[in-house]
Amino acid sequence: MRLRYEDLPADVIDRAKGLALQNIRLSSGTVTIRGDGIPEGHTVWLAGRQVPVDPRGNFIAEEIFPTGTHTVEVAVLDPDGNGNLYLRDLEFPESDRFFVGMADFTFSKSQTTGDAKLLQGENAPYDYDSSLDGRLAFYGTQKFGDHWRVTASADTREGPVKDLFSNFLDKSPDSLFRRIDSDNHYPTFGDEGIVEEAAPTLGKFYVKVNKGQNHALWGNFTTNYADNELAQMDRGLYGANAH
Repeated sequence: MRLRYEDLPADVIDRAKGLALQNIRLSSGTVTIRGDGIPEGHTVWLAGRQVPVDPRGNFIAEEIFPTGTHTVEVAVLDPDGNGNLYLRDLEFPESDRFFVGMADFTFSKSQTTGDAKLLQGENAPYDYDSSLDGRLAFYGTQKFGDHWRVTASADTREGPVKDLFSNFLDKSPDSLFRRIDSDNHYPTFGDEGIVEEAAPTLGKFYVKVNKGQNHALWGNFTTNYADNELAQMDRGLYGANAH
């Protein structure tokens, strides 16, 4: 018996449309194993679950483990159930943190004759009258308690020290372009590397506190109301958001 999509009840179809994409962040760890040269007729098992092996004897598998201490078992068995057992002790801590910061200051002194401002233009990127410039930036994330996580970042951008924290929460429309690196924007990397913006913001500051699917943040976020009868709303915004 084959069940067709159009045979489902209307309320089930509506819920299925709303769940076309749902990302669930896992507060745990993943273990990936890979290998080759498995003899014909042998099987590979990861944490008590058989994993597929291709005709050339290669395999790759991934298993999700909750936080805590685990002994990961990988077994290679012949048809009679005999073989080798590989054990690895791993720990996924309940509390984990990462932090990186940067502070950069430049002191300069200049002297000119004549009207040098005529050469600066109306929208000069720097304040040429400033003798002390700097930049402060950091990114940090911490997991703690029962599936709680805090992520925060700030970047004052380079400018006069006296103006570093002015307009701290204001939106900067050109922030997208200042992040584009002409040497790195090509989308094909040729390996398994990915680029992820963990603290997206159009301003100088980002913070997000979340537990499971609930969160409160200041930064960039997307709105997606696709089940409306008259119009759909799908756009990116900057500011405060809670879910």
